[in-house]
Amino acid sequence: MDVEARRAVVVALLRLAGSGAYQDRADAGRALAGFAEMPESAKPLRRLRAHGQPV
Repeated sequence: MDVEARRAVVVALLRLAGSGAYQDRADAGRALAGFAEMPESAKPLRRLRAHGQPV
């Protein structure tokens, strides 16, 4: 997968992570974990893991 496609996936998952529904945030967190090496996902992953709150 090229970098731009991976970045687009992370952006979409970040939108899902901002949901008010905990199920959406949980799904986004699990999926974002696969992109943990990307700088764009590091801070949101820490926030989801620590507090489970929308990003």
